[in-house]
Amino acid sequence: MLLSTAMTSGIVPVLCVDTTASPARLVKVQVHKFSQLRQYCCRMKKLHPSRISSESSTDMVPSKRTFDEVPYLSVVLSMSQVTVFELLEYVEEVCLSEHKASRLPDSISSWVFSLLAVVDKPVPMDYMAIIRSIGRRCLTLCKDLLPSLSTPDSISDPTFQFLVLFILVCHYFEQLDLLQEVVT
Repeated sequence: MLLSTAMTSGIVPVLCVDTTASPARLVKVQVHKFSQLRQYCCRMKKLHPSRISSESSTDMVPSKRTFDEVPYLSVVLSMSQVTVFELLEYVEEVCLSEHKASRLPDSISSWVFSLLAVVDKPVPMDYMAIIRSIGRRCLTLCKDLLPSLSTPDSISDPTFQFLVLFILVCHYFEQLDLLQEVVT
């Protein structure tokens, strides 16, 4: 699955399939798109701070239904860092929990991608623990996919998006020690 940005329609990441790219190329493209999205979000916050903060309510009550809808750029940009991390913590504890036997919400990977795109650096240690936990869970969700990454069919696997999120956590939030868990 390819996480792409559709800024013109107001939607941040949207999932679509790119069957022509190799898994390694796809991950590289996604890291680059994530970088572009972070830069875009930063520019929007600086250029239009009053428009962004007044466009939508930033007080979201997290629920699994929240994550069934695709995240909109105006909503994600208007969130405070506290709200972003409250949502990420909810994702970690409820949506991606190993202990709860329940379905993953439809747009969970889009939400994680979007929320990570608006996280300000440097990240406080308690918030980094949430990001690391999400990265570990994404690795767990895609671990069965790792041996077959050399095949083109691995891209269409629904868990491929979690591999991309894991790599983003490792790369952008400098959690390279998590890569050791792939080897073990």
